[in-house]
Amino acid sequence: MESRSRRIHGVFGRLGTRRPGTYVAMILAAAVLSAGGSADANWVLDFGLDDWTDMGDVADAPELNPQDSSFSIEFWTRYPEQSGWSFTVHMWSVDPDSGFISIRDDGLMIDMDTDGETFRTPFGDNEVPHLTDQWVFVQAVQDRDSDPNMLIMRMYDGDQWHEASVETSSGETNWEEGPLQIPIAEPDVSGYSYEWSGRLSEVRFWHTARGTSDAEADMFRRLSGSESDLVAYWPMNEGSGGTAHDESGHGIHGEIHGGEWVQDGDLPIVHVVDVEPDPTITVAPDGEAELGPVLLHEDYEDDATFQWYFEGEELEGETGSGLFIDAATVEQAGTYTVIVNHPDFDDPIAEYDIELRVQEVHAPAAG
Repeated sequence: MESRSRRIHGVFGRLGTRRPGTYVAMILAAAVLSAGGSADANWVLDFGLDDWTDMGDVADAPELNPQDSSFSIEFWTRYPEQSGWSFTVHMWSVDPDSGFISIRDDGLMIDMDTDGETFRTPFGDNEVPHLTDQWVFVQAVQDRDSDPNMLIMRMYDGDQWHEASVETSSGETNWEEGPLQIPIAEPDVSGYSYEWSGRLSEVRFWHTARGTSDAEADMFRRLSGSESDLVAYWPMNEGSGGTAHDESGHGIHGEIHGGEWVQDGDLPIVHVVDVEPDPTITVAPDGEAELGPVLLHEDYEDDATFQWYFEGEELEGETGSGLFIDAATVEQAGTYTVIVNHPDFDDPIAEYDIELRVQEVHAPAAG
């Protein structure tokens, strides 16, 4: 798989669990921020019936094969009226198992083929309903730690969770080879076609059975990519280009076939940082060096606190959004870290590493 360098420290680099009772405020904040202009709008992929993203063959991505462990697949989606069967996530494994998440015209369901048996969660308006033209958060879970083992389909509609489940076998789920498509567009091996149209964002694969409280802790924010048990993470927010990057560090990048990048202000992902600091600053000896500042959205700047570190050691008294050095020395060159906290969050809302280089800067030779 292709590798891609990335900064773990970034927007929502270490954003943790929001304190209880603030989810409505988070959604409202997302709407306000997105309305503020293109800089705050959320980029998403808008798929037509003939569009899909090819994540490659699962044989090349063993991280995606759950075998005997629990797993969860999560994503935000918004779609128009669907006709019949359509698949948003399709894991077709030639040998021996397969699975897919289907959005039907009468509800949502997850279907798994395991040990030669097919397990399908109940669907319909009384289970996990079919809701069009609004963002919903989907969570498909294979819980092998429960007794009995359960296949669970959940959907959050912006107000409440809907859930359907079915008991499954205790055997392994082996996705050993075959394509992973998100969504599916090409006809499968049976000759039938299950194309889907709509918008996708924040696609996440986990090797653990996540519950609604786990989802509520991070469904309204970008992940850092370093979360425990996260094996693949496609934010699908690049805004341009033909690659859906995997930000989990496993390099399972997807090739986009068709689709259109659009800005959707209704996607309830909250932005906290308006301006990130430059990751590298170079100055001449005795020169002035300004690190940062980290500029937060006005909803967060009043109550936020900052702490600066140099090579891991706390810099006492350095608690501003930026750090100014009036006469830099070679001894002050190195890695500075700023950690941003806010009382509404249990963990830091942002963390950035900034490298300060102190060296002679020569003008290019003329001519």
